[in-house]
Amino acid sequence: VNRAILLIQQVGPPLGLWINTAKCELFSQGNMEGFPTDIKMFYEPNLEILGAPIGDVIFCAKFLAQKRAKAVSLLTQLSEVGSLDPQIALLLLRHCATFCKLIHLARSTPPSLVSEGLALFDEEVRHHFGDCVAIDASDSDWLQIQLSLRRGGLGLRRLALHCSAAYLASVNKA
Repeated sequence: VNRAILLIQQVGPPLGLWINTAKCELFSQGNMEGFPTDIKMFYEPNLEILGAPIGDVIFCAKFLAQKRAKAVSLLTQLSEVGSLDPQIALLLLRHCATFCKLIHLARSTPPSLVSEGLALFDEEVRHHFGDCVAIDASDSDWLQIQLSLRRGGLGLRRLALHCSAAYLASVNKA
């Protein structure tokens, strides 16, 4: 990062590119020597950047637990909707309250740090699905429910199953 800053400071001005280092912030878990002194520097072993936890296992687990609790609260409210109209509850469950709530974490955090928490969330989805549509799905039923609509399922994808592929795709794209 320091080499990139120095390179831009050297070759950037003739191209109309300037770095305002007074507006820059550097977060690091290691050595920050050699950087311009007017950059704000923070030594943080655990932090959140763009909604993703960066840090140790305990920090990531707590972060995911908070996100999961918020998503489970929504699932609980959808269970109440299900008692009035199961079809609306299923649509909201599929499009607003399951996979989309935590996929950003799956894409931005190594699976070793989040897969257990995502599996717990998948179990919550299964429980609340039963409440929404008043069906106690067997294990084989649940496997079919998780398939896409095109394949005869209800489109309730499992985050724990997809987290490794989502993370690898994200890292590869970056």
